[in-house]
Amino acid sequence: MKKTIILSVLLSVGMLGVNANHANLSVKPHLKNPISKFQDEDKELTKDRWQWLATASLNPEGAKKAIDNDPATRWETRVSQASGQFFILDMNAANTVSKIVLDVTASKNDSPKGYEVYMSNDGTNWGTVLASGAGAQNETVIIFNKKTAGRYIKVIQTGATGNYWSIHEFRVFGQAAKK
Repeated sequence: MKKTIILSVLLSVGMLGVNANHANLSVKPHLKNPISKFQDEDKELTKDRWQWLATASLNPEGAKKAIDNDPATRWETRVSQASGQFFILDMNAANTVSKIVLDVTASKNDSPKGYEVYMSNDGTNWGTVLASGAGAQNETVIIFNKKTAGRYIKVIQTGATGNYWSIHEFRVFGQAAKK
């Protein structure tokens, strides 16, 4: 692709000593629409702090720190991790989500020991598990098996360890609901 672009530029300015109008060159792109593969990529959904809400089973008043766009602040359980603890994000609209990232970079040992992720449209009926696994130091990247639309995202702690569970930034990737 890079050679094709350079060749096109050189031909258009006549630097190859060939008249571009008479050159017998054909360029065949490798993709039918090379831009289309980027058009459908999921992007990070912006957090409008006045519209997105967060709560948790422990320290619910501190949950908003996980969505404040400030990696220096954090939500934390204030107790050791235990199965059943949860964090819920209300995005105030049914967005289509493909992955979430739990950033604990400043508290690298506070990632969830184990987790399950659910989504809901009403905050009550959570359906089936969309993803499960164990947290990673710095960032836990959770990729859903399939893109899912919903207003609420619930992360449930399934493991136990002596460390707190913290989230410095809860990042959501997908496609925003059409307004």
